[in-house]
Amino acid sequence: MPAFVAPPFLDSVPADSYFSVLHPLVFAYVVLLCGLGAFQGLLFARKKLFFGCPLCGTSAHATHSTRRYLWLDCPKCGALEVSLKPGKTRVRKYAP
Repeated sequence: MPAFVAPPFLDSVPADSYFSVLHPLVFAYVVLLCGLGAFQGLLFARKKLFFGCPLCGTSAHATHSTRRYLWLDCPKCGALEVSLKPGKTRVRKYAP
């Protein structure tokens, strides 16, 4: 295993243990998730991120967001403010 990937405490782990086998897989999974998150962030920053409208299901453009809300611009429903709290989806029409 390359030295830049392995943390220092792996030197004390036996080579035939489950941890030494799972470590590269978990590391690759975390790198993949970070890459996908960065890609989604770039799409949002360039104004090219789309979500499904919670009211009608069509593709809605994500215009901007805060910590609690995401604003969508749906072609059928208009501007929507969607709550980002898990389990508590709240949608209301937003009139600027």
